[in-house]
Amino acid sequence: MPRPILYNTPEEKSAANRAKSARHYERNKALISAKRSVTYRDQRKRPTGLSYWCGRVEQVEVRLRKLLGGNPHSYIDAICKSYLTSRSKDDIRDKILAFTPMQKSIVRYEDEILGLAGVVTRARQALISRSDSPAVGLTHGPTKVDTVGTTDNLASQTSSSFLSNEDGKKTSADTSKRIVRVQYHRRKLQEPRVQTGTSATSSKSFKSSKTLTEKLESAEHKSDYCKLSLPEARPSNRELP
Repeated sequence: MPRPILYNTPEEKSAANRAKSARHYERNKALISAKRSVTYRDQRKRPTGLSYWCGRVEQVEVRLRKLLGGNPHSYIDAICKSYLTSRSKDDIRDKILAFTPMQKSIVRYEDEILGLAGVVTRARQALISRSDSPAVGLTHGPTKVDTVGTTDNLASQTSSSFLSNEDGKKTSADTSKRIVRVQYHRRKLQEPRVQTGTSATSSKSFKSSKTLTEKLESAEHKSDYCKLSLPEARPSNRELP
């Protein structure tokens, strides 16, 4: 191991250190520059102001206009004509996939803007306070649900969405089946309930006795009719052997 160099003055020591640093930098210049760039990117402050997120929204708007070609009606019309020609759903799926990244970006920017406005914080606090106080907006015990009204609303909404389509024949079979199913349950709920217990048994026995009486009367009537319609038996002069 070599002996350390002794410096007589502090200036000589500083000059020797600077020369040593320069030699080290010349040997590892590329590696040092790469590490500095990564460190700078990590330490760079991220803009979080409202103007920044509004600018990002404007960028998405520019991308959307470029994709639509400036006229949304022409874009949709071209997709419909392409589908009528090829009868392939892949064309529509490809168009939807082109809009998916922009939709995700808009949802993220909306959350950031609402967070800056304090909406997210206030909503979270409201949920916490509501869970802490059960008397606010909550009811104890069994809840009565208006099933008939719910099915009516569901049937009206489904039928309106079904009728609002320009071509009813092209509506999916699931929608029509849903309408029929909802209307069936609505009729079942509106029908009077079947009697149970003693009253139901008595009514059933009364109906059975009434049916039996009617059968007996009809049988007697048939027998009388047969007696009237059959000819009288004539005595035979033939002697039996």
